[in-house]
Amino acid sequence: MGLQSLRDKLLQAGLVTEDQAKKAEAELEARKRAAKERRQGGRGPQGRGPGGQNRHQQPKRELTEEEKRRREEEAAFREKERLLAKEREENRKRALEDRRRLEALRALCEKYEVTERGDEPFFFSSRKKKVMKIYLTPEQLKALEAGQLAIMDKPLPGELATALVTREAAEEAVKIDSRALRFYNRGGGETYGFKADAPLPGETQAMESEAHEEPQAEAAPAAAPEAKAE
Repeated sequence: MGLQSLRDKLLQAGLVTEDQAKKAEAELEARKRAAKERRQGGRGPQGRGPGGQNRHQQPKRELTEEEKRRREEEAAFREKERLLAKEREENRKRALEDRRRLEALRALCEKYEVTERGDEPFFFSSRKKKVMKIYLTPEQLKALEAGQLAIMDKPLPGELATALVTREAAEEAVKIDSRALRFYNRGGGETYGFKADAPLPGETQAMESEAHEEPQAEAAPAAAPEAKAE
């Protein structure tokens, strides 16, 4: 057999382990490569100069005015698209919230509406400050003035009617959207429906039924006792 390498002799003598021998060889190879690169004038691997910079890389060209203008237009277009997408998403969320609110108000009316009617007219203000009227019994008139009953908007597909509801419904409506209350004496000086409010989402001209209007009235009454017709 030929002469054994130093690595084999060390291994046989038990002076180093296999892993130690491999590590030593790797370090030796790394030192050889570093020395070779220094002899080549400090160039890095694959023809790169100090710091790994490609010696063949061309200097960055300055953009022309036309290229600058085109890039600015592209950036403005992307920003416009981003803003439009954001606006569409916000509108979608508002529409969804409006639909949920109207559905909740309609559900209140369907659950708590008092359908009994009398012969006594009661006048109240619509959202557009038009005078509306509803016919009630004498007992209902007293309950309305005392805050035990209330009049609120009843959103229906394509229109917005009104309903006579109990105090429970009125209290829930305060939490959902107090603008839906057309007449509610909550007590303690807190009242709803005595002035024109901003329209509810989805409100249309159909909300103001000609059959319920009093064309000769100038304005809605400010309180229940004055609002009653004699």
